[in-house]
Amino acid sequence: MIKLIALFCLMIANAQSLYDFKIPLTNGQTLELGSFRGKVVVLVNTATKCGFAGQLKELEQLRSMHETKDLVVIAIPTNDFGGQEPLSGETLKEYCTAKHGAKYYIADRMSINDPLFKFLTRESKVKLNSFPERILWNFEKFIFDKEGNLRFRFRSHQSPISGKFKKAVESLL
Repeated sequence: MIKLIALFCLMIANAQSLYDFKIPLTNGQTLELGSFRGKVVVLVNTATKCGFAGQLKELEQLRSMHETKDLVVIAIPTNDFGGQEPLSGETLKEYCTAKHGAKYYIADRMSINDPLFKFLTRESKVKLNSFPERILWNFEKFIFDKEGNLRFRFRSHQSPISGKFKKAVESLL
């Protein structure tokens, strides 16, 4: 009986969809990912004090290149790697807007141990079969197609305006 219950719990966990998640925003509101059905969604774990923080500006460049298309960019700051995200709340959003021109969605600070990140890493391992079931550093990127399927994952070093990344996004638009 215990094995059956464990199997059922595993099936429920695997049945989750990107659209089942809600993300806390810096203003205290909640962003329901289900509202992005029919759009390409790019999720990135970010940190303002990371060596890759220049990608915050590049995420805005990516967003603005496709602002008339069905692309949604969401930065999800985490403080899990070297304490490189000291900001949270409106201070975080103000910083990203002033310093990097961010007009994309900015979540309030989360942890890579939260259910959304567990889902992202599990989906990467199952669907892309080339990634470990964990996030290794800040600025890992996850790209979902218009049906909510994870299609691409990129490591920190891959710029969101590189040819390879833009080609991946554009193949889904």
